[in-house]
Amino acid sequence: YIKIIMAEFFKEYKEKSNDEILEIMQKLKDEFERSKDVMIQLTYHIDDVEKKFNLLNDEIKKRKG
Repeated sequence: YIKIIMAEFFKEYKEKSNDEILEIMQKLKDEFERSKDVMIQLTYHIDDVEKKFNLLNDEIKKRKG
């Protein structure tokens, strides 16, 4: 839904009022912050997955000699 609103907005952004531009800028800022937070959480998650994988991989190597 937001993609459609943004696409339509940017087709005619030069004709939009300052208030409309500021509203879209706030939405973009909010979306940026949400996306950044998701990426940070995914980074923590993938680091944890890799750490656990490596721990088990080392254990298997020890057992195989």
